[in-house]
Amino acid sequence: MSTSGRPTSRSSSSTTPRACSEFSDTLRAELDYGREATSEEFFRAIFKSAHGFNIPDVIEQYTRSRVLTEERVQGRRASEVADLPAPRRAAISRRIVRFVVVPALVHGVFYGDPHPGNLLIKDDGSLSVIDFGKVGRLTPDQRRHVIDIFLAIARSDGRHLTTPCCKSPHRRIPSTAP
Repeated sequence: MSTSGRPTSRSSSSTTPRACSEFSDTLRAELDYGREATSEEFFRAIFKSAHGFNIPDVIEQYTRSRVLTEERVQGRRASEVADLPAPRRAAISRRIVRFVVVPALVHGVFYGDPHPGNLLIKDDGSLSVIDFGKVGRLTPDQRRHVIDIFLAIARSDGRHLTTPCCKSPHRRIPSTAP
């Protein structure tokens, strides 16, 4: 870093290839639909007996590394439920949190793309999730850090909130299938 705060040619030349490589790896992984189908089936297995969750079936006979065929699901985007009564919105919110948190903390596998276009709310209030191209893993140590962060937030403990972040060195979280 130069004194002006801009990266020097030396620092940018060493980080640019690494950043490009990581971007390339991530993009290739996200475009591997065979891998995405495996991830989708993994999440489907976790939530198959849970009330209020719908993970579409992968139609394996038509799915390959470059083609993903799955059951069609319909519903409203998660951002389009403001007109529902507060208790229904709260139930939907709890379902979304459960979908994101349980696999990450219990199984060490996280869904990395929980935006409103991928979270569809059916008329009965159940949650349908699509697009499993961004799925990653958490090591047991990373899971402990996430739990520490949640506990610090719940306790409004700013000092302990920063501790897990500061003691864990920056590590790239691998985006591998379950």
